[in-house]
Amino acid sequence: MPPPVDDVAFLVRSPNRVAVLKALADGPRSRDDLVDETPASRVTIGRILHDFAVREWVERSGPAYEPTTRGRLLARELSAFLDRLRAIERLDPVLSSFAVDRLDVPLTAFDDATVTVPTQAEPNRHHRRIGAAGERAEVARMYTQGVTREASVIHRTAVSERGQTLELVLTGDALTAARADEALWDEVSGLVECSAFVGTVAEPLSVPFVGLFDGRCFIGVADERGVPTGVVESTSEAVVAWAERTLDDLVARATPVDDA
Repeated sequence: MPPPVDDVAFLVRSPNRVAVLKALADGPRSRDDLVDETPASRVTIGRILHDFAVREWVERSGPAYEPTTRGRLLARELSAFLDRLRAIERLDPVLSSFAVDRLDVPLTAFDDATVTVPTQAEPNRHHRRIGAAGERAEVARMYTQGVTREASVIHRTAVSERGQTLELVLTGDALTAARADEALWDEVSGLVECSAFVGTVAEPLSVPFVGLFDGRCFIGVADERGVPTGVVESTSEAVVAWAERTLDDLVARATPVDDA
């Protein structure tokens, strides 16, 4: 029997082998089924099934092929490995500063992630992405370590003119900075006047921003100096559930701004 490393190398050298093994892991398949469900030709399917049988990954049952226990376990672990690789690839632009290991979310949950980072031509590209999503949302829930006048204006308008439901939780430092800026404080206090919930918490999260806009999660990324460097967005069930739990806890602990 080939060493495990040889098995992995044999599989990943061919996308067709990966596709066939994943299809078989879902249940018995005939050759016709595999031709329909994978990009491989009938001749290639035959060769792959022969190679899999030699390695004791599949066995034949009448006209159908099904994975052995070894083949089923290999397919499961390979799928998880590929999911992790996809997530790493998607997060690559911010991987060095994204605290994914400190979030209660598996890495594989980010295999659908979209990352927006600033560019020389568009230095505020990531902020605009958050602003555009927040402006359109019917329900906007946010935690932030820094608030801007532009964002406050966007949500004050959305709340007052379109009836947006808004929850905004600020860190103590963000609240202090907002109060020190008269124009900014006018907008933040205006949110409270529009019946939005604005509160403050003492302990910051490991990420500078968490936003949930109609079921789409946005997580801010900052460098070691605290300078925002991008935003990760996802609709993954696990990521959205984490954001909901996190924001529920923050809102429950927050002191309303009119009492702070």
